[in-house]
Amino acid sequence: MGITKTELAEAVAQAIRKEFMGNAAGAKLPFSERGFASEGFLKPRGKKYAEMFPKENLTSDDFNSFDEFLTAAHEGRDSRLKTLSTSDDSAGGFTVPTEYASLMLDKSLESEIIRPRAQVWSMKSNTRKIPALEIGSHETHLYGGVVGGFVGEGGTMSAGEPKFRQMELVSRKLYTYAVSTTEIFEDGANFEETLGKALTMGLGWYLDYYLINGVGGGQPLGIKNCACAIEVAIETSQPADSILPENIWKMQQALHAPCWANALWIAHPTCYTQLRGLSYAVGTGGNVLPMLKKEGNQFTLADMPLIFTEKSPGVVGDAADLMLFDPTQYAIGIRKGLRLEKSNAPNFTTDKIDMRCILRVDGQSTWDEALTLKDGSTTASCIVKLAERA
Repeated sequence: MGITKTELAEAVAQAIRKEFMGNAAGAKLPFSERGFASEGFLKPRGKKYAEMFPKENLTSDDFNSFDEFLTAAHEGRDSRLKTLSTSDDSAGGFTVPTEYASLMLDKSLESEIIRPRAQVWSMKSNTRKIPALEIGSHETHLYGGVVGGFVGEGGTMSAGEPKFRQMELVSRKLYTYAVSTTEIFEDGANFEETLGKALTMGLGWYLDYYLINGVGGGQPLGIKNCACAIEVAIETSQPADSILPENIWKMQQALHAPCWANALWIAHPTCYTQLRGLSYAVGTGGNVLPMLKKEGNQFTLADMPLIFTEKSPGVVGDAADLMLFDPTQYAIGIRKGLRLEKSNAPNFTTDKIDMRCILRVDGQSTWDEALTLKDGSTTASCIVKLAERA
């Protein structure tokens, strides 16, 4: 007996509720957690390894510890070691068991700036397409084509259609590299606390650096270099290497207002003295308030969170030594699989061993350009940087 139209409709409705709303009973999830059914239109699942790759079981490949795996990778003759077999990965090295890959990526996440706050997409192949809207101008429409207004009875409504585009994330090869003596391996050192920790922390540090400073091509397109970024000009006769309150106000004004809720400043540590001295008058009684504040371990600048970091593009006075951006508007793709490679060829005469860890990753802004606001002349963006003050 065939299925009736009513039964078919209910089956489709249940599938839609499950995909878009969370489960067949229609339990509603927050909008940011709802997904589209087709591959390429799924929402990012999360930042941690198990969230990015939920269908992959975490396994140690029968190694008793990360130390034991590192020792086996050094010796290279253990049957438990596995090599990558996908066609788009270069040959060589061993795959890090998923349990330890999870440990490394999740541990480095704790000290990173961009990845914990950005969109993170899992990549099952060398490339992944994700959805984005054309930015364009709000003068005539929203989101690349949506129009709206009021119309009288029997009147004609203006037609509009949002213009979607597909961003493509392409896995780039990020490596961390360390040189170790043979004695460290032969004398039974705690690899997880020495070599493993160095590779893990290095992985997070360099990933963060290139997500901020990358120039595209063979590396991510970092926040500093995204096409949508707005550079705020310096004030007339502004002294070299200075930061003025007017710079701060104008940078905040250039940030798209809906991005303020997630906005983050990053500044090079050499900017501290300039920022520490910034203040503004309140009322007519001569009261002055500082622009830089600190509560516990958290700095704020003009009431928005600030992180001082050496990963900033330059020292005080350089272009983009101070940046303001919404990290939720930045997309990162991480390729499944972490590889560990070892060689003693480059340091054969000194009896040292080269170890490197390879992660495939990409990043770029979800905005393709700055936005023109409704007035037709004001521009705003999710990324704002301060111009050079030489």
